[in-house]
Amino acid sequence: MLDLKEGQSATFAHGLAAAYIGFTVAFGKQLITWADKVCESKFKGTDYTETALIGWAAVIDDLKLWARCILAVAIIYTLLILITAFVSDPQKTQALEIWFKIPFFTVFLWFIFGPLWSLVFFKRSSNR
Repeated sequence: MLDLKEGQSATFAHGLAAAYIGFTVAFGKQLITWADKVCESKFKGTDYTETALIGWAAVIDDLKLWARCILAVAIIYTLLILITAFVSDPQKTQALEIWFKIPFFTVFLWFIFGPLWSLVFFKRSSNR
């Protein structure tokens, strides 16, 4: 925001930085925990296998991940709005306009290929 206030024009990278912050806040802790488990299994020789979720557990897990995606997008939009308000020059922030579209489609596609996909292709338990 500071280089934009000093007269620089926004670039795609400024929007990418907002997306990075949103993703980090929403998924950071979960991603670090997963990476720690994978690295520990690789370097210490411990056994780490993720169990595949089936049934409603898979749908609920996908809904939780989708909710994190919505949180990330809310943070991205908040940062973009703050940046454009702070700079208050539409010509300097024109490159950020695409970043008002990308997160929306991400939420839409994540829902289709996340919770909806799990619901439609519901994996049922073999022990009925």
